[in-house]
Amino acid sequence: MADRGKPRATPRPTPRPTPRGRRPGTSSARDDILGAARVLFAERGYDGASTRAIASAAAVDPALINHYFGGKEGLFQAVMELPVHVIELAAQVLSDATPADLADRMLDAFLLIWESPDTAPAMTSLLRRSLADPDRIASIRAFMTAVVLQPAAARLHGIPAQEARLRLSLVATTLVGTMVVRRIVCLEPLASMPSEQLRAWLLPTVTRCLTGELPIVDAQTVPREGIRP
Repeated sequence: MADRGKPRATPRPTPRPTPRGRRPGTSSARDDILGAARVLFAERGYDGASTRAIASAAAVDPALINHYFGGKEGLFQAVMELPVHVIELAAQVLSDATPADLADRMLDAFLLIWESPDTAPAMTSLLRRSLADPDRIASIRAFMTAVVLQPAAARLHGIPAQEARLRLSLVATTLVGTMVVRRIVCLEPLASMPSEQLRAWLLPTVTRCLTGELPIVDAQTVPREGIRP
């Protein structure tokens, strides 16, 4: 006869298998993607940081980058906290530039981003934060490279790659330095100069950086190839 006084054993639930692979779209996935992208964009630049690599670093499905940000460009804009369509605006201005009008087009793109009422406040805020936080300097470098310098380099026909990089780094120094003095230091008369006047003053300098002779003081300080003595 069965012992009616003993309670029946409760069957143990079958343990669920531990999920493997990338995490689905959890509540933290978006922040994890942003964190991974911020690091990889800073380390590898815009072109070098693939969406697959970013998703792998964030341990998420690559499809979530499209889901949350609409693709790599949208993710970059979110990381940089850029105004909407800044990259697209610059690309449109530079799309059909030629070596003859490249300086004009670069200034058009740069001032469109920095002087437009729709984008200037956000760009100034980005620059201010970057100067206050050394870790963000890499973000400014990634932005300048992706939005202005790489599209321009593709149009410096006939110039060796090393020379093109040197020339464009001089352009970047001129443009970013101008905005530091104009927006952050607020040094007059540059701070209140009309955009048209600012463009007119910058154009000869940018043109010389792109196409003028590059004086060599010490041959050991420049790349071995591509720079004209």
